[in-house]
Amino acid sequence: MALGKIKGGKDNRAQRWADTQIRKFLPFQKEWKGTSGELDISTMTNKPLFDSWEKMADEMVQFFISTETQTHAIDKLTKLKQGNRLLEDFWSEFVTWKEHSGYNEVALVGLFKKGIHPALAQKLVEIGQLKNSDSLDEWYEKALSFERSRRDAIEEFGERKMVESSGDVKKKPVLDVPR
Repeated sequence: MALGKIKGGKDNRAQRWADTQIRKFLPFQKEWKGTSGELDISTMTNKPLFDSWEKMADEMVQFFISTETQTHAIDKLTKLKQGNRLLEDFWSEFVTWKEHSGYNEVALVGLFKKGIHPALAQKLVEIGQLKNSDSLDEWYEKALSFERSRRDAIEEFGERKMVESSGDVKKKPVLDVPR
């Protein structure tokens, strides 16, 4: 059992957490041993603490992530900007901090929108028709699709910049031809 392998930590915190989880697990284990070996959790009085490895990992994260770690992650997320980086690089850093922030999906979507390049965020709303209620994964996937399309177009046609000519208030596209 994995819980029995958890030892140490500051002030023996990890081991105390594991010991508590083991004590909570014992009634389930006792009831299970009293069966014929068939495990039908739906009929049991004492349910297992975790029905998957992922749920146990989530429980551990909730217990062990310190306030300082969460505060640091929130600070990093609120200041994180894509700038001139590829979206994939921004996303990699964003995902690292989002896991420790404790923020819900809607808050994370808001931070993602504020962190990516403003023109990309605008395109996602105008053309991609994304809303705050759409999932963070939907925002990322559509942003990635738009950014890759943009990179492909630049590779094929060059970078286009909008410039104003003197006396004319209309913006005209100018082709930037690599030399």
